[in-house]
Amino acid sequence: MQILHESLNRILSGTTLCGCVTRDPASKSGEPTDSVELAWLIEDVRHCGGHHWEFDVLMTPGGNGQQLVVHGDVRWAGSVPVITFSDLEVPLLGRV
Repeated sequence: MQILHESLNRILSGTTLCGCVTRDPASKSGEPTDSVELAWLIEDVRHCGGHHWEFDVLMTPGGNGQQLVVHGDVRWAGSVPVITFSDLEVPLLGRV
């Protein structure tokens, strides 16, 4: 497992993740939820124990850079990491 952890750090550090986040996935009104496009430059990754990891990221909501430490879970499907972020508090966006 240590080899997988070291590999994940080496592969992710310096990469950019692009995608969308949903602002209110539990909308009770039944109306469509807002989706926001984000780009994350991952500067460093640290294993905190168990499935918990810390990601030092430069996040660009709306083109404005924000330095953040983001906590996520990493589980393994064989040698493939599956990274999950949920209930994040993001500056300028709130909880996503």
